[in-house]
Amino acid sequence: MTDEEREGSLKGLRRLVRSLTFIGVDATRRFNDHDGSAMAGHITYTILLALFPFLIFATSVAGFVFGAEHSAASREVFFELLPENVGLTLQPVLEEVLGTQNRGLLSVSAIGTLWIASTGYEAIRIAFDRAYRAELRAPFWKRRVIAIGVVLVAIVVFLSLGLLIVAGPMIVSLADDYLDLSSRFLHRSVRLGVSTTILCAFVILCHKVLPSRSMRYVRVWPGVLFTTVIWMAAASLFSVFLRFAPNYAITYGTMAGGIVAMLFFYLTSALIIFGAEINAALLARNQDAVGRKQPFVAQKW
Repeated sequence: MTDEEREGSLKGLRRLVRSLTFIGVDATRRFNDHDGSAMAGHITYTILLALFPFLIFATSVAGFVFGAEHSAASREVFFELLPENVGLTLQPVLEEVLGTQNRGLLSVSAIGTLWIASTGYEAIRIAFDRAYRAELRAPFWKRRVIAIGVVLVAIVVFLSLGLLIVAGPMIVSLADDYLDLSSRFLHRSVRLGVSTTILCAFVILCHKVLPSRSMRYVRVWPGVLFTTVIWMAAASLFSVFLRFAPNYAITYGTMAGGIVAMLFFYLTSALIIFGAEINAALLARNQDAVGRKQPFVAQKW
């Protein structure tokens, strides 16, 4: 590499670092201006309120459609995605509820379950509308129908997680014939790769259908990528963090497990909101670059 090529590469790298820094600072400012911390707390509350009704209903659907074995497999993969401490807190409670509830009663209460679960997505929609500055909103009934539709898609995602138990060994068997890797490593890699792809696609769907303004796919993928990658890293490091902060059990006593779950869901909510703010910062920067400092225009319903 010549000196000119090296200098050109360094200049390009410096421009990239400056751009990323500017976007990060602008997204942080927007996050604070739009009360991102408070909205993350609101979303966390609605997630905790809706999580168990959603999991109970999704598990019942999985058991009815595919059988109890597939339902258990879906729950297993779902809790594997969560940090160990969070999974150990939530899984026994869910298993206890599933063991004592009447499945017929669960079917009758399906409408109420969908309504409660959709409340969580309504909270996310409010945060997205603030980030994307969507001034016009759809009628209440249409917003609720969209939120319930997202809940139904989430149930399909939950069911698809169970397919990893079935498809995983088949893919590992095929890959083992061509790659000199251990089956255990391949199995974990397949699970992680497929579940991450499913998660990323679902977050893209939320960015597309929940906000009250139309967003193109090319405009939402940076924030979605940030949310997915940082969330996966945070889920992996969360348990490590708790090992170095053991005093939380002494401080909160028997509530420690619930506080840990709440903390993790708060982090998840903040990452979702910050991803939307990154998209908004990029869109504003692109508009400035072409000399069109136009305000956001909400979709007209």
